[in-house]
Amino acid sequence: MDADTKSNYVGKTLRQHQIDCVSVLKAAHDFFQNNDYPYFIGAGTLLGAVRHGGFIPWDDDIDIFMLIDDFNRLLHSTKMNKNIASDYDIKISQSPIDPFFLGISSTNPNSSGVIDIYPLERYRKKIPLLRTIYQKTISVAVLLNFHGILPDLINQSKPWFIKNNQYQGRVHKAGDPSTIIRYLKATRLLWRTTLPIVISTFRLLRKLSVSKDGPWVSNHSQSRFTFLYIKYEDLVPAKIINFEKINVYAPNKPKKWLESNYGKNYMQPPPLKKQIPHHFDFQE
Repeated sequence: MDADTKSNYVGKTLRQHQIDCVSVLKAAHDFFQNNDYPYFIGAGTLLGAVRHGGFIPWDDDIDIFMLIDDFNRLLHSTKMNKNIASDYDIKISQSPIDPFFLGISSTNPNSSGVIDIYPLERYRKKIPLLRTIYQKTISVAVLLNFHGILPDLINQSKPWFIKNNQYQGRVHKAGDPSTIIRYLKATRLLWRTTLPIVISTFRLLRKLSVSKDGPWVSNHSQSRFTFLYIKYEDLVPAKIINFEKINVYAPNKPKKWLESNYGKNYMQPPPLKKQIPHHFDFQE
């Protein structure tokens, strides 16, 4: 497919895009450090730093995290002054569809660099069963292209479900399309009813477990992500780690984060068929 038909086509090679992202990260690090916004690289960015010394070779964005109070301070400051980081040649903005997400981009129109910022909350206890149930439910929501109040609790203009004749492209990779399409059509009302109930119940239970001084740290209680459980003492104080030859902040014990996120074999790369960019399309 050529560039004109791809809404997420970058127009650069993957490595050129990664270099742009590193420049944005360096500027963001300086801004956060000079303005007292503690942060941590996490998810695939942390994995890349530990396993590859920088980007995972096929990764195409940077993920950083903040504890909720610091995230809210940054969110408030950004709302008050949209050009708060312009002296660092970056722009910080809130997602129009996800209230628990901030994005950073370069003010240089020729740069494709992007950073995602996600909030973390502290919890009284670890609830792995709820996390598993929630993750499976969100997977179903993604498969069904579920919109509306899920998964981000924001009312969108799109319908909750795509039309029946659009299911084929969505579910073809999941198995025998004819069987799955019949199943999805037959249970359409069921999913429309149960998805909001299951996810809202999960989020309520997570919210009730939030504690300002809880020993566990995980994703925000209302977030669509629940991949992390780490002890607060393993998160702070942040430590300096090298990423693409620049110094950035990481959890105090990166191994604990990565084991929670990816399992004990996080140093083992995935199969070749999974070593592909997930957000953008690039020149060869």
